[in-house]
Amino acid sequence: MSSGVGSSSSIRQARDFAVAQAQQDGVLGNFKIFDSPFGNFLVPVIPTAKELADA
Repeated sequence: MSSGVGSSSSIRQARDFAVAQAQQDGVLGNFKIFDSPFGNFLVPVIPTAKELADA
């Protein structure tokens, strides 16, 4: 079984790859990244109508 450091490193590598892939695919919006031992999640951040009106 891998150590905590190795797991953290592999999660970080997977996250970096996911971000690079999204950027290469032309993602222009904002997104949040959530890391877990089960995978990496890129979640789009969608502004509310109020946030858009205030901008």
